[in-house]
Amino acid sequence: MIVGGLFTALSLYSVREYSAAVGQELNRDLASNLVSDRNLVTNGKINHSELERLFELYMSINPSIEIYLLDQAGRILSYSADPAKIKRKHVSLEPIHKLLNNPDAYPIQGDDPRSHDRHKVFSVTPVPSAEHPTGYLYVVLRGEEYDFAEGMVHSDRLLRMGGGALAISLFVGLLAGLVFFRLLTRRLSGLTARVEAFEAETKDTASIGIADETGVPGDDVDYLAIRFDQMAARIAGQLELLKDKDHQRRQLVAQVSHDLRTPLASIQGYLETLGMKQQELSPDERRRFLNVALAETLRLSKLVDELFELAALDARERQPFAEPFMPAELLHDVVQKHRPKAEQASVALNITTAQPAMVLADIDHVFDPFYQGPGASRTGHAGLGLAIARRMAELQQGRVSVESHPRAGATFCFWLPLADSAEKESTTL
Repeated sequence: MIVGGLFTALSLYSVREYSAAVGQELNRDLASNLVSDRNLVTNGKINHSELERLFELYMSINPSIEIYLLDQAGRILSYSADPAKIKRKHVSLEPIHKLLNNPDAYPIQGDDPRSHDRHKVFSVTPVPSAEHPTGYLYVVLRGEEYDFAEGMVHSDRLLRMGGGALAISLFVGLLAGLVFFRLLTRRLSGLTARVEAFEAETKDTASIGIADETGVPGDDVDYLAIRFDQMAARIAGQLELLKDKDHQRRQLVAQVSHDLRTPLASIQGYLETLGMKQQELSPDERRRFLNVALAETLRLSKLVDELFELAALDARERQPFAEPFMPAELLHDVVQKHRPKAEQASVALNITTAQPAMVLADIDHVFDPFYQGPGASRTGHAGLGLAIARRMAELQQGRVSVESHPRAGATFCFWLPLADSAEKESTTL
């Protein structure tokens, strides 16, 4: 709007200056022509009666000009106007002499007798003659009536030019704003695209529990702020996960070292004893020592197999193969497989166990590798069974949970999705 206003004002000023210059050039001899055509000078003197008729005539046929008779000092002697409209009694002679000495130096503006501070283009000639001047015929070319008419025309023109200039300036400003905004946001948009691409490649919010609820961002800056907060939270969660994994790795190494050292030490002890006291031991004692060493070897082999199984599941080297089966038949096969040993040990298999309820600390860590609750016997068990069971369930998009109630024992449940099911139903055992 400011640009449009300045453009309009400058255009109007230029037009008025140009119009004034053209008017003065066309009418620079008007004053001398009036003197010669209207016989204002008779016998070397001013004909005042003819001058009065000249005032009346031109007030009717050409009201845009104003005619004044000046003396040699610039005082106004006579004029074609209402006396109440005359504000000056004297006009400056400097622009008059300048125009008479250099007629081509237009536009030259002189004092306007109808204003204290306004200046206008004029035509002037010495009277009665240039050789013996006693005064000047001073003609204002753009008088008060001209200003009034020009003001009406300029109002309409100003409105139209102002509207056009405003529309053009708004369009140019909008175009420049769009270009400038594009230059400012181009790099920001590129950064936003890179963040989106990086997020699409690395997004794993489920593993660290971060919900993807961003709402509707206001702009690219809001979007980047939201994504930065999410990525910062994700990185922080991943760092915590790495710390936890490192802590678990250290515990796993320590536990594996302990569980491997125990059977190895037992095997080594029995074999060394058997070697050193072979002649002193009876056949039954040697057989017992060998059986113990064999049992520890089997225990060690089972532990190594379980470690390989757990490592393979953690590394996702084994992929599940979905095939139809009957859960009831699977349970029946498991029961039949273990029934002979259970009957020999007088063990009964029930749906709800009679074991003591687990404490909260046990429930939180029962699926950790090598974890065994306080007071649990470690004979023949490495504490990897539940960890392997959970890894196998997760590999098949399932889960395993445990519930413990006072005087009711512990209940283990696992969920597995049905293969080729449109409704994604699950089976609970």
